[in-house]
Amino acid sequence: LKTTADALHTSSWPTIFTGTLPGKHGVYYPYQPRPGHQQPEHIGPGQYGTPPFWQVLDGAGKHCIVLDAPETFPATGFSGAQIFEWGTWAWYWKRMTIPAEVERQLKKEFGPYPLKLEAKRLGLGMPDVAYLHRQLIAGAAQKAKITKSLMHTRPWDLFLVVFAELHPAGHYLWPDNTPVCRGNGSTGDLSAPKLRDLYTAVDAAMGEIISECGDDVTVFVLSGDGVGPNHCAWHLLPQVLTRLGFTGAPSADPENGDSKKSLVDRLRSAVPPRLRSEIQSHLPWQLRHWLALRVAAANTDWSRTKAFTLPADLEGCIRINL
Repeated sequence: LKTTADALHTSSWPTIFTGTLPGKHGVYYPYQPRPGHQQPEHIGPGQYGTPPFWQVLDGAGKHCIVLDAPETFPATGFSGAQIFEWGTWAWYWKRMTIPAEVERQLKKEFGPYPLKLEAKRLGLGMPDVAYLHRQLIAGAAQKAKITKSLMHTRPWDLFLVVFAELHPAGHYLWPDNTPVCRGNGSTGDLSAPKLRDLYTAVDAAMGEIISECGDDVTVFVLSGDGVGPNHCAWHLLPQVLTRLGFTGAPSADPENGDSKKSLVDRLRSAVPPRLRSEIQSHLPWQLRHWLALRVAAANTDWSRTKAFTLPADLEGCIRINL
C-alpha cells in the first residue's frame, strides 16, 4: 500500500485513521489555510471531515483503546480509552487521557514518559543526541509495558498503539557522514548505530506486545511514512514570489526611502541574526508562531499581491490571492 506522505507527508496518519484520502478527511499540513484570513492555523478538534475508525467502532458498541495516535483529538462521547501525547514528538493536542484516571494510573505505575522534549517546545536549537538516544530507547520500552498493562486491565476489541520514538530519531540521529543518494529514492543505510538502536528497541517492544496477544487477535503493523534527506527548500518560495513580483513587498516611505515596516519587524531587523536565533529558541512556541505570522504580514502588501505561500513543512504550495 502506498502512502499519501509521498505528496503531503502530514496527511498520512489522518489517511490511515479515517480510511479516506486528504480530499475527504481534509488534513494536508500541520498549519492549514484559515478561511477568510491570509494566515495559517494549526489543525485542531473538528478538523477531520470524517471520523477515525475507532470512533465508528465505539459508536457500534466496541471497546477501543487508542494510545498516542498522532494528529488526533478527543472524540465526543467516546466510551473507550484515549491517551494523547504521552510519547509523541510533535504535539497536535495536549497530554491528557480520557478517562482522566488513566493518566493517574500510568504515572503511578510507570512514572512519566522518559523523554522531556517535544518538537514545538524544543525551540530552534538541537537536542543533546546522547540524551535523545538514551531516553527514546527507554520510551519505547515503557510504551510496551504500558500497552501490555492496559491490554490486561481494560476491556478492548481494538487496541491501537503508535511508536513515535522513531520520529525524532529520524530527525536527529543520522550522523553527519551518512552517505546520501539522490534521485533514486535511496536514503542511505542503517549504518548509523544510534538510529539502528532505536529501530531495534521498537522492534523489541512490538515483539513483546505481539507475544501477549492470543490466537484470536489479528495484528496489523504499519508505518505512515519514512525518513530521508530533505532537499525541498520550500522556505525559499516566499523570496522567489517576492522577487518575481507576485508577492507585494511593503511600499517605500517617500520621506525617508525606507519600507513601511511594522514595529515588530523593525525590532527584528535591529537584532543580529545569531542573537535573534538565541532569543527565539527560548520563547514559547505559541509566541514564536505568533511573531512569525506578524513579521510575514508586515512584509506583505496585500493590495499588490497576486500570489503567496503559507508556512508548510515540506510542501511549497502557491496560493492565488483572490
